[in-house]
Amino acid sequence: MTLLPVHLLLLILFSVTLGCRGGGYKNDSNYDGDEADGRRRLFSLSKFGDPKTTNVKENLLVGDSGETTNVKENLLVGDSGERMVVRGVNGTSGLSPNEIIFEINNARPDCWYTITIQSAHKYTKTATLMLKEVSDDKSTSLLVFSWAPIIPGQFQASVHVTDQSKDHETPMIMPPVSIEIHESTPEIGWINLQHRIENKPPCQSVDNVAQYSYWGGDWFGPELGLPEGNRQGWTYVPSQQMNCKIETFPPEVITRSPQMKSIFILGRSVERGIFFSLLDLALSWEEKAEMVHSIVAKCWGRAEATKGNLKIMYQDFRSSSFEDPTLPGHIECHNDRLVKDSSSFVHNATLLWKELFEDESRWPSVVYMSTAYSSNKRQQQHFLFDHHVRSFVQSLPKTWQGTLILGDGELTGRSISHYEMYQEYLRDINRYVLELNDSRVRWLDGMGISSDMKLWNQDAGKKVMRSQHFHRFCDSRVDSGADELRMKVCSNTTELIAQLLLGHALGEKQELMNQIGDAQPASMKLCHKCPACLLPFQLTPYPNMTCEASGKFERHFGTIDCSFVRKRLEMTWFENFDLCPAYCTDAPVARSFQTESDVVDVRRCEVPPEQDTLTS
Repeated sequence: MTLLPVHLLLLILFSVTLGCRGGGYKNDSNYDGDEADGRRRLFSLSKFGDPKTTNVKENLLVGDSGETTNVKENLLVGDSGERMVVRGVNGTSGLSPNEIIFEINNARPDCWYTITIQSAHKYTKTATLMLKEVSDDKSTSLLVFSWAPIIPGQFQASVHVTDQSKDHETPMIMPPVSIEIHESTPEIGWINLQHRIENKPPCQSVDNVAQYSYWGGDWFGPELGLPEGNRQGWTYVPSQQMNCKIETFPPEVITRSPQMKSIFILGRSVERGIFFSLLDLALSWEEKAEMVHSIVAKCWGRAEATKGNLKIMYQDFRSSSFEDPTLPGHIECHNDRLVKDSSSFVHNATLLWKELFEDESRWPSVVYMSTAYSSNKRQQQHFLFDHHVRSFVQSLPKTWQGTLILGDGELTGRSISHYEMYQEYLRDINRYVLELNDSRVRWLDGMGISSDMKLWNQDAGKKVMRSQHFHRFCDSRVDSGADELRMKVCSNTTELIAQLLLGHALGEKQELMNQIGDAQPASMKLCHKCPACLLPFQLTPYPNMTCEASGKFERHFGTIDCSFVRKRLEMTWFENFDLCPAYCTDAPVARSFQTESDVVDVRRCEVPPEQDTLTS
C-alpha cells in the first residue's frame, strides 16, 4: 500500500487485472491537451470549465515550494492492462491537496467503475465521474474521476468494477490507495464543516420545492460524534446548496405526537426498506424481534403498522409497469414469465390513490411515491410524466396539508454512470417538480442520497454497484442499554430517508419534544395482505387485510417456495400461473434491465381477442 505525501502532487501508476472483456489503448498517452513547459491538461473538454493542470518534470513530483521526490511505477501486471493515475491539485480551500483526480486508462467500456473514498468510522464518499472517452475501436475507455476533500486526515480510495453482463459480485481491482490530506490553513476543514452544521433550519421546514432535487452532502462516521447522528453514529451533513439539517428523532418520541400522523410508502422492495427502517425506529424489541421471519418481510402487497399516534403503511407499487392509458391494454412478460395481466396498472394505481384520500379523517401526513424516472436512459422508455406523475399530483385534495415526496427509481448503490448524464437527470427532476407547481411536492434525488453508502448495502459491500437493497436485516445492540436500542434493520440510507419522512410528518423536533406527554403508547397493531409470490405483480386497491392479534410480528412458517414457479416445474396448481403466453414469447424486446439474479428482457403485447381470457 502506498502512502501519498500530502504536500506534494500525487502520481501513482497501476496496471491491474479485471474480468471484463476488451483490448488496450493503442496510444498510451494519458492526455490530449497541451504539454508545453511540462504542463498537461487533466481535462481536454472545455465544457468541464478551466483546464486543471499539474507540474511534471522527468518523473519527479514537484511541490508548491519546489520540493521533489522520485516516483517509481508500481505495476500490478495482468492480462487486461488497466492503468490508474492519481494526482493531487492544490488550490485555495485551505486543504492540501484540495482536489484528487483519478484517471483510469484502458478501462473496459462494458464495465461500470466506481471509486469510493473512506476514512474508517469517520467518512465515506463516492468520487464523481467527470469524463468518459471511448477509443475509436470501442475496445477501451478513458475515465476521469474527481474528489474534493472536506476534512483533513488519512483516507483510502477503493476502485471497484463490475461486468454488466455477469452477476453482481463486485471485485476490487487493486489494493486500496492511501491518501493523506493536510490543512494548509489551521483547522480550516473543521471550521468549514462547523459552518455547514450550525444554525441550519430543519430540512422539513424549508419552503423550496426543488430542495431535494439535487441531494448533495457528506456522510461522517461515529468517531466524529457530530450532532443529528443515526443509531449507528453516522451523520449526513447536507451541502451548502441544500442549506438545512436532517433532524433525527429518537425512537422513544416518534409514536407520541399529540395528533395522529401517518406515513405511506408506495414503491418496490427497494422502498420497502424505508418502511422497515421506520418500523425499526418505532417498535420495541419484543414487537419487532421476528420481523425478518414474518410474512411482511417480503410483502408484495400491502402492510401497515400502527403504534400510538403513528401509522406506517407500505404498498407494492410497480410504477415501471405503468401503461400509457391512451393505448389499448397489454400484458407484460419478463423473460418467460408473465408479470402483468391485461388489467391496467395505472388504472389500479389511480383507484389506490383515490382510496388513500377518500376519508379526510385518515389522510396521510406524508406520501413517498416511487416513480419510474431514472438517470439510466434504458429504463425511461415507458415513463410518461403526464400520466404517471402529474395526474396523481393534480388529483391531490386542495385542502390536504401533507407532503408528497416523489422517488426516482435510483435509490441504489449503483455508481453514477456519467457526470453529464447525471446532471441532465438532475435538471429533469428539478424541471418536473417546478412544472408541478405544488408547494406540497418534493422530488428526491435517489442517486445522490444513496450512492455514497454503496459499501453498506444489504450484501455488506460484496455487490457494490448492482445491489439496490440497503435494508440489511441484523441483530445489533447499539450499546449496552435497553432492548429498545437494539436494531433489526442496519441501514444508514433507508434510516436517513425514514428520518426525513418523520420530519415532514411530525414537524420540527424541538416543537415535538415540547408537546409529548409521559404516557407510553399502546402495543402495535399490524395488518397485511401479502401475496405469497412476487409474480405476477399485483396492485390492488381496497385490499382485505388480515390483522395480527398478538401486537407483534409473528414468525411465518407457511412460505411457498416461489422458485418452483421460476423453474417451471410441472405442478398442476402452478399450471400457467406465470408463464408468458405463446403469442408474446417471440415479440420484440421492449427493454432490458439487470436484477439481482438475471438480465431481464421485457416484452409488452396486446392481447389478441381470441386469447383475451385474462382478468380485466
